[in-house]
Parts: sequence; structure tokens; C-alpha cells
Amino acid sequence: MEQQTPTFSSLSRTRIPSEALSAWVFYLGLSSVALSCVISWELFAISLLLHLVSFWLMVTTGRTPGYLKTGSDDEAGLRRCEVCNIGQPLRTKHCHDCKQCVATFDHHCFWIGACVGEKNHRRFLIMLLALSVSITLDLTLLITDILTMENKRFLKILYIVCSVLLSFPALLTLVLTSYHTYLICTAQTTWENLSRLSITYLQDVPFSVCLFSKGLIGNVAEFINRGTSEVPFRWEPQWKVGDPVPFSLCDNDYWNCC
Repeated sequence: MEQQTPTFSSLSRTRIPSEALSAWVFYLGLSSVALSCVISWELFAISLLLHLVSFWLMVTTGRTPGYLKTGSDDEAGLRRCEVCNIGQPLRTKHCHDCKQCVATFDHHCFWIGACVGEKNHRRFLIMLLALSVSITLDLTLLITDILTMENKRFLKILYIVCSVLLSFPALLTLVLTSYHTYLICTAQTTWENLSRLSITYLQDVPFSVCLFSKGLIGNVAEFINRGTSEVPFRWEPQWKVGDPVPFSLCDNDYWNCC
């Protein structure tokens, strides 16, 4: 029988955990308080649009992570997933939460109720960017009103409480956005970055080497085009044993801080 390259499955239905959905509703409630501080219709429209886009991305991002079709004939030489009965291309991982193999697996995201993978990582980053901007705008509006408010003690206390509560998701989204920007620029995934020692194809790779990196411009260009094909991307290692090892501030011939 002729062997075929694994292909992506169709859109999947995802179910956002009730805890995550409740947190989103709570955040939108805090944001509505911030929107009450807006002094112009233009700023109100921009802020409202950012919140709607963020919520829409949260609902839709999990539909196309890059799940692979199961039970089909596969290319020879691929590691086989015994659960899905399919050959796994390089950087593919079986997700035990979704019960499917995900191409260019990044992580399983609690907030969208699905995995982040080859076909939705770009949309996931856009969601983080939209959230970062909208929450930062909310905090700016609240803090500005707090500093300029007079003779409205109850309202001022309300705004301070909302600002404190919003500071936590603001910090979380800014950290996540920065972290994923770093991963994209170095051609890594969250799974590879955090579980490097347990991944077979990375065990012999020095920590200062990003195995699939093609340079900053090449990595960003690849990320922008990722997931546009109907078959998983064919990843080729850019470093092999015996190649020069780039200098690292944390691990080199002179010192080692780990």
C-alpha cells in the first residue's frame, strides 16, 4: 500500500473549561468599569473593539491547533504514536488532554480549552497581543481617573480595587507575550524549551543551540507562514553533532551557572 504523508484533521469542537470562562467573564466585568472612565467615543470604540477581538480569538483559537488524522498510512521512518496509530513528524506530540497528536506542539492551553500547535500558534500570539494592549489600556484609564478624581471616595476605592485585580492578568499576559515572542525569535516551542532533557531529538543538543533556528528574520518569516499548508511542516535540524557550538553566557568553557 502506498505510504502517505500525515495530514491535518478538520475543524474540531473545543470546550472552554467553566473555570476559564468564569475568569474571562470576571475580567470583562472589570473592563466594563474601566470603559466607564473613557472620556471620548473614539477611545471607547477602540477599547471595546480590543475586548471583543480578544474574546473572539479566545473562543476560536482552539478550533484548529493542527491535529493529525488518525489511522492513515504514514511515511516510513516516522516515530509512531500507539494511541493515534499514526506516524509523528518531527516536533509532533500526543496531547493526553485532547487525545490527539498535534503538529509542532507548543502546549495545551487551559484558557482556550485546546492545544496550541502549528496551525493556531499565530492566532494565539495575536490573542495575547490584543489582551496585553486592552488590559494595559484598562489600567491606564483607571489609574488616570484615580489620580484626577476628587470628592468621590467610594468611586475612587472601586477603581483602586479594580486596578489591583486587573494588575494580575496584565502581568500574566505581558509575561506570556514576551515569552512567546522569545520562542518565536529562536524557533522553539514551550514544550521544547521547558522539557528539553526529556525530548529525544534534543537530548544531545547543547543548551546554547536552538536546533531549528534559521536566524531572527528566517524564524519570524517561518512563523508567519506556519500552518498554511494542509500537511505538517517538514522540520529540518539546522545543527548536528560536530558543528561549532555558539557561545552562551550561561554555559561555556569558562563558567557554568547551571
